[in-house]
Amino acid sequence: MTARAFLARRLAWAGFVVWVVVTVAFLALAAAPDHNLSFIQWGLPPEEARAVAEQYRERMHYDEPLHRRYGHWLWELGTLQFGRSYVQDRPVDAILGPALGVTLAYLVPGVLLAGVFGVLGGLAASLWRGTVGRLAEAFGHLGAAFPAFLLAEAIALVAAERAGVVAAGTPTWGRWRDRTSRRSGSRPPSSRRRSGPRSSGTPPRRPPRSSAPTS
Repeated sequence: MTARAFLARRLAWAGFVVWVVVTVAFLALAAAPDHNLSFIQWGLPPEEARAVAEQYRERMHYDEPLHRRYGHWLWELGTLQFGRSYVQDRPVDAILGPALGVTLAYLVPGVLLAGVFGVLGGLAASLWRGTVGRLAEAFGHLGAAFPAFLLAEAIALVAAERAGVVAAGTPTWGRWRDRTSRRSGSRPPSSRRRSGPRSSGTPPRRPPRSSAPTS
């Protein structure tokens, strides 16, 4: 098999996998109820709620057959039309654009570090097939099995609590942690006094009371 045929075969297989994933995602979303429908109807009078629901169904092509909805789905994904966010009331493109730079800022170093440590671990496992090789293999399996999002959340929490780095994008965890602390009787970490570079951590002194008599 030539290099060109091998590359064409791999590209065709990658395209097939992408098509399968997109199709399964469409079928899952088509079978599940749309929570945005109840969100946009919240607090509206019955007549206005029905009118808004009809407009939403027409915009989302819910009044069309399934195969036509699937065609709209493929076309919008292929042309990068991700719709509109009903929570932030903005196009999804406008939301993803500013976040792309932040995502690449940690994604690219993470991929590079994973490649470097993966190659080093593979070399160690092949050169030293004893204890070192088994440890490298065990760490590799552990890293592949551990959920990446959970590890990222743990690193963010450690950085926020221990290193004083402000955590962004996880306000839900802070509210849950404060509620848990209040239930257990302890003081939530968000309400604890933190000493910064301009504060020594000691409480401020009260001003002296005036000795003048009061009327």
